[in-house]
Amino acid sequence: MGGQPQARIHLTEHASRLYLALRAIFPRMSGSEFVVSVAKRLRLSLWLLRQGVPELVRHEDVTALGFGTGTLDALVSLDVLEHVPDASRAFVELARVISPGGVFVGTVPFYEDAEESRRVAELSSDGRIVFFGEPEYHGDPLGGGVPCFHHFGWSLLRDLRNAGFRDAAAHRVQDADGGVPHGIWVIVAER
Repeated sequence: MGGQPQARIHLTEHASRLYLALRAIFPRMSGSEFVVSVAKRLRLSLWLLRQGVPELVRHEDVTALGFGTGTLDALVSLDVLEHVPDASRAFVELARVISPGGVFVGTVPFYEDAEESRRVAELSSDGRIVFFGEPEYHGDPLGGGVPCFHHFGWSLLRDLRNAGFRDAAAHRVQDADGGVPHGIWVIVAER
């Protein structure tokens, strides 16, 4: 993608410095936030405008994306999927919107010692969050703590393949001089 500024890429964040940096390289890039409130989206849009990007912040749900089938060359999602109650549905949706030959790149808290992913919470029929242990919330720069529903292990790669990706791999990235001193796992799934 580095040599393809016209690539159709979507980032599951919109009002962020990362979005601004990537948009400078990929002018066709789109972004979104999981923000239902119109007032909050307008505030975030104002932040974008102050950064020189006159765009309305787009609301998207990774389990029901508003893109046509096969319309994206890549989709990038950083620390989002663990917060989605129905991650399997999200995996299928990601595969649906990415074109054959395209790629999903994402990060999640990855439990490298766990063969199987583990659900740590679910939504009850009345919409309440039911935790299967100590409640776990992760920080969110847009709105405080967000509940965690999944601890992903190696079975995540199988789940992505079952959702429609032809290959999936986990890569540990660590570069102290480049700002990644402790290492993170990056998931890459090819469509």
